[in-house]
Amino acid sequence: MCNQALQWRLHIGAHKTATTHLQDTLLSSRHQLEASGVHYLPRERLLTARLIKFVRFGQFTRHGIAERVLFRTDTACMRQRLLKRIQGHDTVLISEERLIGRAVDLLDGLYPNLEAYLLALARIIANDKIAIFLSIRNQADILPSAYSQSLRTHTRPKPFEVLAAEWLRAPPRWTNLIRRLRVALPGANLKVWTFEDYVTDPNEVISALAGIEHLTIPKVARPERTTRLSANAVAALEELQPLMLADQEKRAATARAAQLSGPAFDPLSDWEKARLTQIYEQDLAGIPASERLLKRQGT
Repeated sequence: MCNQALQWRLHIGAHKTATTHLQDTLLSSRHQLEASGVHYLPRERLLTARLIKFVRFGQFTRHGIAERVLFRTDTACMRQRLLKRIQGHDTVLISEERLIGRAVDLLDGLYPNLEAYLLALARIIANDKIAIFLSIRNQADILPSAYSQSLRTHTRPKPFEVLAAEWLRAPPRWTNLIRRLRVALPGANLKVWTFEDYVTDPNEVISALAGIEHLTIPKVARPERTTRLSANAVAALEELQPLMLADQEKRAATARAAQLSGPAFDPLSDWEKARLTQIYEQDLAGIPASERLLKRQGT
């Protein structure tokens, strides 16, 4: 089974580009995908296979946190874990932004450990065919959204004022991230779409992602669990960050804080938004047409 040749179609993020809605939609469309020969491997199956742990830490847990096995000696075992969940299909579709990091890693200059994570992933997929998909978004929107998500998921980002100053002084560039992806996975077919592409026509994006023409997908509600928090919720979560709370207590306090209503967290000034939007437009212009999933004008 370990020698089975596969076609991997991997959507690896970025965070806050409608990834959760995409994954919910893929899950709702899995029977259509199966009928067309594409096996969608949901996030839950990736978790039970311990793929995220394997990629992020270079190792995976066999029987619990205490017993870890180095990934260089157990890559074949990790591959076999995945193949057992693929059920004999030749084309496998995965959408998982944590394969390149967390939302807090996006804030830190767009995934600084991406190369290490993808090295581990490349070992698993070995000599299979690989298509890599990246979704991107205006830096002016993704910065506050990723900050909000980091607070929601119990990670501790730098203060927003510090992050905003860093991003304005040396804006993280999608074109640089794409270059790093090319170097990390030189044999992969890379395609990029924008958040705006997806919002305009999720059918078109998902059809291209799956490699199936004219796929008709069900309408899926916008996931409340990952929408940008209110300014009140962010303020409450920022107050929680320094507190030394037990995990269960912190999860409960976070859940309560995240429910606070009010205007969305939107701390950037008009000038700051304009500056980051300008960078985004430069990035879009710098992506080769051959790597754009959709050739729509104006995005």
